[in-house]
Amino acid sequence: KASIVCIANYAGKTQAQIAGLLCHEAVHIWQQTCADLGELSPSAELEAYAIQNLTQALIEEFERQTK
Repeated sequence: KASIVCIANYAGKTQAQIAGLLCHEAVHIWQQTCADLGELSPSAELEAYAIQNLTQALIEEFERQTK
């Protein structure tokens, strides 16, 4: 499965604002992944690591595409 995250109009946004937005989108990806797997109650630690991993991947890809 793949997810596509697009950010329009990021000019003038701070790095913190962009990171916050990407984290927000990572949560949506995680929520959809859980729904797809039928996972109703993932552990807090699993959820934290998953969102960390997704957020990091999104930030790294954003940096790669905008440099």
